[in-house]
Amino acid sequence: MALKAGADVEHRYAEDRSLIFETRLDIRYYDTEEEQDNSNLTLKAGHRWYEGKNQYQFNVVRQDYRLDEEGYRDLMGISFDWNRQLSKRSLLRSYLAVNDLKYVSSEWRDSRQYSLGSNYLYAGDGNWKPVYVLGGFIGNEKPDEPGTLADGDVDRNFYGVSLGVQMTPLQDLTFMPSLVYQVSEYAGEHWIYNLKRKDKYAALNLNVNWRFKPDWSLLATYSYADADSNIELNEFRREQINFGLRRDFK
Repeated sequence: MALKAGADVEHRYAEDRSLIFETRLDIRYYDTEEEQDNSNLTLKAGHRWYEGKNQYQFNVVRQDYRLDEEGYRDLMGISFDWNRQLSKRSLLRSYLAVNDLKYVSSEWRDSRQYSLGSNYLYAGDGNWKPVYVLGGFIGNEKPDEPGTLADGDVDRNFYGVSLGVQMTPLQDLTFMPSLVYQVSEYAGEHWIYNLKRKDKYAALNLNVNWRFKPDWSLLATYSYADADSNIELNEFRREQINFGLRRDFK
């Protein structure tokens, strides 16, 4: 069972200046694997401003991840977002993020993660009002303390691409299929398998949003993920179906 909740608040203190506050809570319970029960609480505060066709936002993020009701990982991060209106139909969204990861019981995994990404959005023609999204990202994760374990399972470069389209077949119904592909290449040899780990991750996501009242929406999501690796222990396949109810306060 999965439970998600969140709240977004924007306080516009000037015509082109806003303070942003966001919170997200994600809880998951498993019937037969209770030790995998987890919760993820994320808090974000940001400052947004506009200059011509550009929108900028600076963010501070705090995240608490708990596993089996025990503290597992803490995250502190900062990010900078830049959106530019290229034309009446196209928009470019870019970001730079730096996150500091701290693990409660496996300090060898403590690291700092850097990521840079961009998405191009284009509004096409047609009755379904398609909005096409093409994105790419690169990143690097460095352990705080290099060593045999950290070099083989933490120290990595990663990169990937994403592709999606949002369609509106009915006035209050939107549908968005998307694909994500990511590669992670690790710097050191794995301490058991004596080879450098390389992971490939692919995911298909299908999202449906039905706004049945002005402030209420029903959400449905299907996702399929396939993780391939040259170390069999890191391979998996996963399917998920989620339903949700959303209320927007204005």
